[in-house]
Amino acid sequence: MSHAEKDLSRVKPTRARMDEGYRLPDPGLFVNVLSSQSLKKYLANWLACRESWLKHVYMSPPSPLPWSQSWRDLLIMQPTPQPSSSSGQMPSGKTGKSKAKLDVFFGDELSLLRQFWTGSQMLQWRGQKIEAAMLENPPHHLVQQIIYEICEQSFRYDLLELDEHLAGHMRLDREAKKRRMELLRGIFPQHALTMWDKDFSTRNDGLNAESFHDALPYFENFRQVLIAWDGAPQDLKQPFTESMLEGEKWQCMKQCALFYVQSFYDNTGRPPVVPHILYAAP
Repeated sequence: MSHAEKDLSRVKPTRARMDEGYRLPDPGLFVNVLSSQSLKKYLANWLACRESWLKHVYMSPPSPLPWSQSWRDLLIMQPTPQPSSSSGQMPSGKTGKSKAKLDVFFGDELSLLRQFWTGSQMLQWRGQKIEAAMLENPPHHLVQQIIYEICEQSFRYDLLELDEHLAGHMRLDREAKKRRMELLRGIFPQHALTMWDKDFSTRNDGLNAESFHDALPYFENFRQVLIAWDGAPQDLKQPFTESMLEGEKWQCMKQCALFYVQSFYDNTGRPPVVPHILYAAP
């Protein structure tokens, strides 16, 4: 967002904008956590409900979506067993409203978290068993992988929703929608719009590929998606070609990224979640 215009006057009125909530946790919540105990809760709670939530939000996402604060409230909690007494009513006041909102968004997930914190506290991450105690000082690569997955999948969801919002005219019939979805799939490795059910690549790929040659096909599909949106810069009408100088390719790639970020902000009022690299450059 450093190069985007963040003037609130750019943001569309409520009736014309997208849902500004998050299908997956705001990845910023996992960064600069103040204590090891808080980090443990954030990571443990996400891993405990990750599989359930990913299936839920893929099949039938809530509307509206949870805001960042709702995700924070979920991930920082350490549920206790519900009392069996007649006092099972929701507390009144601000706390009660917050808990009621969480129950609307995360009913099944809250049950899983109660089971986790009162049970063995064993977790699963992509086939690997993890003890919750280890998450007070987690391996760097584990945190990196968790954030990477959230960023990659969030970007896919955000892009699909923004494209439907801005380019609905490109999906007017079954064949047109099929062509549009194929173009969107072409932005990602394996043409996959979900990546939580795929193995991680062994290198940076897609829009974050390590060479212009490898990134170019993905950016060309990205460019073709973007030019159908209102306000697309004229420069984006020019296709990417292998014959372009590297500096020219780089400028065009940056322009694609900036136009996407700006369009998302203008239609939601918040920054988008964008893809991250998984492997550091050698």
